[in-house]
Amino acid sequence: HRHVWLSGTFPAAPYAALSYPVLSEDSLSELEQRILLVQAGKEYKDGKAVTARTASLTNNMWTDLLRDLDPVGLPLHKSKIEITTRYTEALRRKDFETVVECVMRYVEIRDELTKRWLSLAIDAHEGRNTTQQARGYAMKSLGSEDPEFRTVRALYATHKSDLAKISLYTLDPIATLVAKAKTQGIALMPLGAGGPGANLVAISAQGLPHLEAFLTENGMTQLQEDNVRNIITGTGLLRGYDRILAGRNPLVYKGFDRVGLEKPPGPVRLWNEPYEKLLAMLKK
Repeated sequence: HRHVWLSGTFPAAPYAALSYPVLSEDSLSELEQRILLVQAGKEYKDGKAVTARTASLTNNMWTDLLRDLDPVGLPLHKSKIEITTRYTEALRRKDFETVVECVMRYVEIRDELTKRWLSLAIDAHEGRNTTQQARGYAMKSLGSEDPEFRTVRALYATHKSDLAKISLYTLDPIATLVAKAKTQGIALMPLGAGGPGANLVAISAQGLPHLEAFLTENGMTQLQEDNVRNIITGTGLLRGYDRILAGRNPLVYKGFDRVGLEKPPGPVRLWNEPYEKLLAMLKK
C-alpha cells in the first residue's frame, strides 16, 4: 500500500491517512524474497537505548533546506519525486535491479542533504559563509546550547571541518555497512530519518541467499524473538537481521507487546480504497 498522511486536512481527524494498493499479491511475494530488515548495532542498558537518536534533528535539517529554498538542497529534494515514481513502477514490473538502483540513489540524496546543511553551518561558524541562511544554521547548532544539536557539537569537537563530510543519516556503523553493501549490488536504506540505532531495509535483486551471505560475512545472524526481547528490556547489543513480510492490509500495528514495547499511536481514521475512488472523494 501507499500511504498519504493528511495532517491538518481534516480537523476532526488530524492523523487521518489515505491508503491504496500499489502491488499485486504476486509482486508482494516476489519482493519478500529479496528484502530483509537489518539492525547494524544498537546498544541497550537496563532497558534503555544507550545511543541517542538523531532522527528528529536530521528531519529538521532536511526541512530547513526545503523551507529556505536552498539552491543545492531544493533540487535534491525535487529529484526524490522522480526517483520515488521510478521505484514504484519498478516494483510493479518486478524490475528489482532498478528498485535497488533507486533505493541506493535515494540514500545518497539524503546523505547529500545532511552534509549540505552541516557544510553551511560549519562554514558560517568558521567565518567562510556570511549568508543569513548559513549563519542561522550555525547559530542554532554550533553557537548555542540547544540540546537538540548536542550530537552536532560533539561531532564537531572531534572532526572540526571534516564533519561536513559525514552524514548523520548514515552515521557509522551504518555508513560502513551501506558502502560495503553497494559494492555487492545490495541497497541498504535507514528507515525514517536514520541515524544511530536506526533499523535498515536491505534489498537485493539476487534474492535472500545473496542478502544473508553478505550479512553473515559482516558478522550478523538472524535475530531471534526471545533474544531481541531480552536485549531491549535489559542490557546488550542488538545486531542482526530478520525476514520482512509485506503487509496485505494498510497500517496494521501489532506485535509490539511481544517484545516489551508500547504500541505506537496509529491514524485516527484510515481510508483504504482503490486509488480512483480516493481521488474522486478528494475532489468533492
